Amino acid sequence: MFEDFVRTLETDLRRETNDSYIFEEISQDYEAQMVQIFNKAVRDEIEASVGYRVMAESIQGTGVLIKKELSEHSVEEFEHFNQLIIYASNHGFLQKLDYNTRGTFMTPQELPTNLEGIVQFTQDLEKEAYTDYKAAAELANSVGDSETRLFFETLMQEELKHYDHISDHDENSKRSLNDF
Repeated sequence: MFEDFVRTLETDLRRETNDSYIFEEISQDYEAQMVQIFNKAVRDEIEASVGYRVMAESIQGTGVLIKKELSEHSVEEFEHFNQLIIYASNHGFLQKLDYNTRGTFMTPQELPTNLEGIVQFTQDLEKEAYTDYKAAAELANSVGDSETRLFFETLMQEELKHYDHISDHDENSKRSLNDF
């Protein structure tokens, strides 16, 4: 648990430094950074889930494969949201999150409607999530929090999988769009 990790870190630092102030500063800074990371991740995962669903519904005609893929990604991104909330809850900082997403969502009119735009938009979302989760994993690793590092590394791999699936559609969609 996050709280157990913080207590262990506190004990180790006190043993090494005999200065509880240093520990408090490090642990408060780490927790504040993790809360900030989780806040962004929660909002981003919900926005991606909703965005993927709206874009999937906007696709008509020959985009059946990407429509199916976006629908699946919508469900998977919502699962990431759930994983983030459960992790925060199990580690004692759910109450510190500000997951009020009002005003942060794009409107359906702001989402791309053509196949190339949808593919680019989703690739950008996946790259951003991957980059954010990589930074979170590195932060956790920097303080020896292997559980949180592994949590974010798992999310990184899932986002990378999404990116690869979308990239497959990108190559196929460019080929089919150029054929018309």
